[in-house]
Amino acid sequence: MLFALARSLRSEFAPTRVKVVALLASLVAALVAGIWIVQVIAIQRLLYQDAVSTGHLWASYMAENVGDLAAIAEGKTPSAASVAFFERAQKVGNVFRYKVFSPEGHLRLVSDQLSVAGTDAQNLREHNVAAAGATAAGRPMVVAKTGKPPARPPFFSEAYVPVIVGGRTIAIVEAYVDQSDKREHFYSVLSIAAISLSLLVLLAFGVPAAAYIRTREKQTASLNAALASMSQGLAIFDANQRIVIANRRYGEMYDLPPERIKPGTPLREILAARAAKGIYDNESTKEWVERGLATFHKEASDVLHLSDGRVISVLRRPMSNGGLVSTHEDITQQDRLNARIEYQHRLIKAQEERLKAKNLLATALDNMGEGLCMFDADRRLLVCNDRYAKLYQLPQELLAVGTPHDAIIAHRVSNGILKGDKSGVAVTQKLSALGQLPAERSSSRIDELADGRLICVTRQPMTGGGWVATHEDISARVLAERHLEETKKFLDTVIESLPVPVIVKEPNALQFVLVNQAYEKFVGVSRENLLGKSCTRFLTQSLRT
Repeated sequence: MLFALARSLRSEFAPTRVKVVALLASLVAALVAGIWIVQVIAIQRLLYQDAVSTGHLWASYMAENVGDLAAIAEGKTPSAASVAFFERAQKVGNVFRYKVFSPEGHLRLVSDQLSVAGTDAQNLREHNVAAAGATAAGRPMVVAKTGKPPARPPFFSEAYVPVIVGGRTIAIVEAYVDQSDKREHFYSVLSIAAISLSLLVLLAFGVPAAAYIRTREKQTASLNAALASMSQGLAIFDANQRIVIANRRYGEMYDLPPERIKPGTPLREILAARAAKGIYDNESTKEWVERGLATFHKEASDVLHLSDGRVISVLRRPMSNGGLVSTHEDITQQDRLNARIEYQHRLIKAQEERLKAKNLLATALDNMGEGLCMFDADRRLLVCNDRYAKLYQLPQELLAVGTPHDAIIAHRVSNGILKGDKSGVAVTQKLSALGQLPAERSSSRIDELADGRLICVTRQPMTGGGWVATHEDISARVLAERHLEETKKFLDTVIESLPVPVIVKEPNALQFVLVNQAYEKFVGVSRENLLGKSCTRFLTQSLRT
């Protein structure tokens, strides 16, 4: 989501208001220029048509009222009736002057010079190209001109109109048409229309543009607020490794002032400024900067351990336009929390292992055939198994860790668990006897209980003081040994009393193991000289003897 936000910001780097206003200004300027060009062309066309129309009317009017027009065009003096007409028509409507030319374009008559019409003073040699062109083209020719009042109106047109009679051009009439008022009128009407159209266009585009500007400004403000309130540092670079935008948190994170991270700042300068703060102590500034520039286009996820103890998570993602988006998050607290969690995890795991070992030890101790106890250097109980507790009928309070060894011994004597006297003197004597046992080497003794059982107590000293002792009930073993000894004595008596020689030999070496009295007498050799010797050796010695 963060990188989608970064991509949307790429369109916000130039002020929206400026871009939209510039676009609208360009549009309005283009519209005004277009309207002006169209207006000029339209006015010129209207004035042309007006001049042509006026010229046609005037030529028709003259052809109808001047009977000797063809003769005048040939250079003859106009009749009195024609002169009278010309004088009346000095200024009719918008026509303030007129001329008559021959079809070839030679001037024959000028309205303000009627007195010289048809004479040499008329300068019959004057030739008008436009008039000749109207004859050649067979249509009116119009020339627009500007003048200086009062001699000429500000704007007028000279319309050269062929007078055609019977399919033949008999004369060319040039009408001077005053179009100043019409021109101003046309410009006024079209200007109002142009202004109205421009206003409509401005409203049509301006209102949505204003709404767009407000929306974009709100979005930009929201984005800027989001950037400013981000807990992460954000920096965006273009394809030339120059910064496009960086939020406040990015500068604060690396102690960079705003002028260091303004748009257009090269990445090299930013990296050098960061390294100059001395927060990267694992390599030189130059190596660090060059490595950052070399890996600019590579996607990366790094964790930086700064010299001030902070831990920064850096995530870099290249953009399709060759730029780069990087986020920087201070994960110091998270890293410390993770370290504490890991430490607690190790402690819990170790505790679980110890508990498991303790349970295994307890299980092993409780399943031992012997009683086991362990005392520290202060002669206080560390651990004992159930067999030990049952063997001496120890109450629960004497099984607690830290119970003195003397209290346990006193319990054995005073409660009659050990055979013998139960008095306090007996307790003292027993403790004194146990106190004489060597603390630095192993020892073993046999205690007889009141019920006749025999307990073999074996002590093993521990490094640092204290001991481990096993208490084994050897009653059955001792009894079996006694029975075996009694059986052996009985058999020895029986064999010894037999009147016949009896010997027992070891099967492999054939050594004498048992010899009775009858055999001693039989061979005449004492028992001591026979036991342990091989039968073969004895026979060899006997034969020699």
